Amino acid sequence: MRKSCLVQLTILIVIVAVLSLGLSRTVRRALQSGQRTQHEPSLNAPAERGVEPVDDQAGVLIHEPDLTAAPGLLALVSSRPVMLDDCVPAGLALSAQDLYLACDRTTGQGGYVVRAARDDYAVEARRDVAPTGAAVGGMAWADEGVWLAVSTAGVADHTELLQLRPDTLETLTTVTVSASVLSVAVDDQGLIYTSSCDPGVLRCWSAAGAIVTEAESPDGACYTDIELLRGQLVGVAMVHGQGVLDIIDPSSLTLLARHNLEIVSARGNPLAGNALATDGDVLAFAPDRQPPPTIMAYRLREGRLIDLVPALLP
Repeated sequence: MRKSCLVQLTILIVIVAVLSLGLSRTVRRALQSGQRTQHEPSLNAPAERGVEPVDDQAGVLIHEPDLTAAPGLLALVSSRPVMLDDCVPAGLALSAQDLYLACDRTTGQGGYVVRAARDDYAVEARRDVAPTGAAVGGMAWADEGVWLAVSTAGVADHTELLQLRPDTLETLTTVTVSASVLSVAVDDQGLIYTSSCDPGVLRCWSAAGAIVTEAESPDGACYTDIELLRGQLVGVAMVHGQGVLDIIDPSSLTLLARHNLEIVSARGNPLAGNALATDGDVLAFAPDRQPPPTIMAYRLREGRLIDLVPALLP
């Protein structure tokens, strides 16, 4: 009798232990399932804020990019093309109403300039300025017309600086300088500033084409385009593989400030590697030397463009 009771008690203990173990596993699984429900979004649930929506069929993002997401100094305002299928942009200029582009033809047969409306980039005027064997360079806006550098292949130390009518783009003035010039800017006193490469040199010329001042570029920089901003020279260049925006004293042609530009275009070209323009409010770039030319316009992420030239602040 005692033996039978002992056997029954042992069996009962085993059954209770097995039931307890099974219940413990069930509870643990339920808790883990609840945790996953709280922390792991369902594949069919709407994306949470900050998670990019994805097209399940195409496997690509279906959102519009944030045009202000540029690192560092500048914030992107707009990026859009000028519809020219034969334009390799070399120069860029801005007025209050118009955008000007200097284009080498994709065929290599000379170059031309265009005037486009800033509101929609529709081309409103076009004119050939460089014959076959010649190349266009940087442009700059001045009160009495747009300036452009035109050089001839194989002809060293000789560049024609053209002043063009802002509406029809007809040539008003030609100043011939004894240097190989890549870009040009003109101040309100008629002084002409140019940049050259190999070696990098900055020069100031009189209206008649006589040298007033010249100096080696800072770090030998090859400024692909220069502009005047609030009376100071602004230039873009690649220095030791880094894109820079330099502020230069026009009197001494020495460096006042340097800003790194780590931004690249959608095609992967550095922002500082080609054409630059400013109207005093935005900085515009044409970074891609391929058609159609895309114009990328920026403002300072903080402050105003005049903050780039603090020496002129009151």
